[in-house]
Parts: sequence; structure tokens; C-alpha cells
Amino acid sequence: MSANTILRGGLATLILLLAGLGGCAIGQATGITTPGRDIAEQVALIRPHTTIEIPADAQAPVPAAILLHGCGGLRQVQPDYATALLEAAYGVITVDSNRARGIGRFAAMSQVCTALRLWGRERAADIEAALMLAREDPRIDEARLALIGWSHGGWTVLDALDYAGEGRVSPGLAGVETPPLAGVRSAILLYPYCGFPVRADGRAFPSDIAIHAILAERDMVAPTGDCTRLFDRAEAAGHRSIMSPGLASPMPSTSRLPRRIRGWNTMRTRQPVRAPASSIFLTTTCAIRAERPPPSRRSGSRRSRAWTGSTRRTRPAAAAPSRPGRPLPH
Repeated sequence: MSANTILRGGLATLILLLAGLGGCAIGQATGITTPGRDIAEQVALIRPHTTIEIPADAQAPVPAAILLHGCGGLRQVQPDYATALLEAAYGVITVDSNRARGIGRFAAMSQVCTALRLWGRERAADIEAALMLAREDPRIDEARLALIGWSHGGWTVLDALDYAGEGRVSPGLAGVETPPLAGVRSAILLYPYCGFPVRADGRAFPSDIAIHAILAERDMVAPTGDCTRLFDRAEAAGHRSIMSPGLASPMPSTSRLPRRIRGWNTMRTRQPVRAPASSIFLTTTCAIRAERPPPSRRSGSRRSRAWTGSTRRTRPAAAAPSRPGRPLPH
């Protein structure tokens, strides 16, 4: 092979790489930079792609949960959780961060899920915008709010918590007059991504926000090692958090909330924690009790078990069964 052939091949490869980088920049397909917007612009960005649901029989402002989907966008798991939360007397705010940016399914899988676009630090601005929407709605108690994030949504919540612990919001977001994450009492992370380029390291989380993480020990997309180390650092720094490893794989999108989760709160006592899922997430763990107790639920799925604390002190439990033909909610 001649030197000219090698050179031409190298140049062609370089041009392709540069073209790809240029396309990423033009399409904002990079997570390194964060677009600059004020809070009004951020609210306008997500408002058409945000759904607010309130229990039909609500007689007073209700506590509410903000749902943040995984990198692939909204999946069946979010409506399933929304249904369970509404039946338990909680409001639900579901944000479609991908659609708000014109990101379809293919772009989500090829760019967001590969960290080429929409890093958690940028998407954290959606949380502040969703909180503004909650404050605008008189049916929602703005002082009793929770964040629930799946995978990439969990990464988003982690970075938002990290910024809030430093007393600021996502970079590039201006004009926020309220304290960061004002009204948020709890954060629930379902198999969050905790590795690079996640900004949070667990040391700077706000002390007044309870954190509950459910990890899937055999998750190949969001490995638990980084999360285990992050929450160990959070515990060492004195932050209140509960980690529940044990599932063999991420919860399938068609599964409802598991009826009960058993474990030990490693932050306070070694006493078992037993409660219906909606109450352990939003009452015991999150301290935003609804006006009426959650109704009992019957589920066709097997009861999932999880033990809080380090994976070194746990034993795996069977994953919740899935219905055939439905993808996982990444």
C-alpha cells in the first residue's frame, strides 16, 4: 500500500470525524456545553411537553411527584407509575425532556443514550422549570414535592441535587429567584446512571432532601458500582439517603410499583422497613404524606425484595416479571 493511499485514507477518516463533530455541534448533539436560557424560556420549552395530572377527588392542594424518563424518552413505565400515584392521592407532573428538544426515538438512542447529547447537568434545568409549573398550579402543594428519575432521569436528579447542595441551579439557567429545588422533599432514583460524565459525587447533596435509590445489581446499562461508591460518599458526608440494591435487572416498563419493599435503613436503624410501594416511596422515604392513605393494591407480579445498604451486605432477589413484547424503559 502506497504512502499516498494511506494519507488519503487518513484524511478521509479525519474529514468524516470532523463532519460528525460538526453535525453534533449544529444539532446540539453534545453534552459538554449547556444552552443558556432564563427560567421563563426554560418553562416555555417544556410546557407543551409536560403533563400535569391531579387525583379526581382531590379536595385540597396535593403533594406531587415530577417524573423524569430515561434516555430513550417516555415509556410505559411512566404512565404506570402515574396511575399508581394518582390512586394514592398524589399529583403527577410528567416531563418529556426529549420531545421538548425535538429528539425522537432514534436520536435519543443514538445521541442521548450515548452521552453525545443532553447531559444531566443540562436537563437539570427541566426540573427547575417543572417546579415553576407546579407553583403555578393551585391544585398542587408546592411545599411537598418529589423527584422520580429513571436511568438518565436519575442522572439528571443527581446533578440537580449536586448543584442545589452548592446553592445554585444548572449552569446556563438564569433568572431563578427561588432557592434551588425549593419545595422538593425527596428524590427517588430508579437504576440511575452514576458514572462519567455525571457531575455529582454524593458529598454535596442538600441535607433536607431524602434520597432513595433502587439499583439493579446486574444492570449492564447503568452498573451499580459507581452508584454504590457515590452513596457511600454521601453517607460518609452525613447526607440522608437509602439505597436498595437487589434486583437482577431494571424494572420492566409494564410493571406497576412493587407492592412491598423490604430492607434496612442503613442511615438510622437496622429495623426492617415494610410498606406499600407508594407509601414507602412518597411517605416513609420522602416525607410528603398525602391527605388520605394510599389504597391497597393487588398486583399480578411477584413481590420484589430489596435490601438497603451496600451491595457487599446484600443478596440478590428475583427481578420483577415483564409482559412479553414490551421493551425495558431505558
